Amino acid sequence: AIINSDPKTFILMKDLHSKDKNSIYYAWWKIEWADYKTYTPLRYSFARDKNHYYFAGTQLQKIKNPQAVKIISRDSL
Repeated sequence: AIINSDPKTFILMKDLHSKDKNSIYYAWWKIEWADYKTYTPLRYSFARDKNHYYFAGTQLQKIKNPQAVKIISRDSL
């Protein structure tokens, strides 16, 4: 179980991503900076929200335009 998560609303999403009524998680870590309403798991542990891309729950800060990114493989954006 994830500490402080709400088990009644907890759901698994994709590739270790999950959420409850309040937060987004990757594995057992809460992703504090993710936009809850737009956070979307993609593939290969990548995800995105309206502002950022993430890999394994870590924000990829050097990507300036998330709309222009294409995931090619587990190792390449």
